[in-house]
Amino acid sequence: MSVCAMFSRVTLRVAMASIGLAAGTPALAIDLGTLDTFQDQSVLNWIGGTSISNKPGGQGGSGDRWLQVDSNGNTAGAGSRLGMHNSDARWIGDYAAAGVTGVQFDVTNLGATNLELRLVLFASGTRWTSSQAVVVPAGAPWRTVTLPISQSDLTRVLGSNAWADSITNVSQLMIRHDPGSPSSGGAAVDATAGFDNIRAVPAPSAAVLLLLGSCALGRRSRSGR
Repeated sequence: MSVCAMFSRVTLRVAMASIGLAAGTPALAIDLGTLDTFQDQSVLNWIGGTSISNKPGGQGGSGDRWLQVDSNGNTAGAGSRLGMHNSDARWIGDYAAAGVTGVQFDVTNLGATNLELRLVLFASGTRWTSSQAVVVPAGAPWRTVTLPISQSDLTRVLGSNAWADSITNVSQLMIRHDPGSPSSGGAAVDATAGFDNIRAVPAPSAAVLLLLGSCALGRRSRSGR
C-alpha cells in the first residue's frame, strides 16, 4: 500500500473517531469534532430569530433533520434578526486548546433576500465576528460553509479583550446575518434559512498540507505519462 493511500485511510479513521467521540460522550467544553446533526428532533439549545424549529426532510432525504430559522424584518428588537446562538457547554470554552480553528455548517436560503452570514464569538464582554461574510443568495440550495476564527479572520466589534484571551474563554457562539461591514448587532431582515451539520473543525497542519500536495503531484505525474 502506498504512503498516500495509508495516509488517506488514517486521516479518515481519525476524523471518524473524533466525530464518534463527540457524538457519544457529552463534552464539558468545546471539542474538536463537536457536531450537531439535529437527528434527535431537538434544537440542541440553539436559540434566536423569531422562531427556530427542527424539521424533517433535509438534504439527506425524508429522515434527515435540520433547523429552520425564521425572522421578521418588520418586528422591532432581536426578533428581526436572522441568526441563532448557543451557550451550551459543548460550544464554549478554550477553542485554542481544543484545536478548533473554524466552524462549518450546511445552509440553505429559503427566503427572497440574500443572506450575508458571519460567525460571532462572545467572551467576557467582548465580541469578535467574521471580517468577511459568506453570501448565501436568495433561494440557494444546501451548501457547506466554513467560517475560520483565526485573528486575521475576525474583527473585534465590542469590548477590549485581546483575541488571544477571547479565543480561550468563549462563552457563546453565534451564526447570524450581518451585511456590509462587521457590526456588533447585525441587521434586520425578513428571511428564512435552514442549518444543519454544525461542526467544530481544524485547519490542516503544514505537514499534512505538504503530504497532500505531494500525493496530488504524484497522481498528476502518473496521469501525464
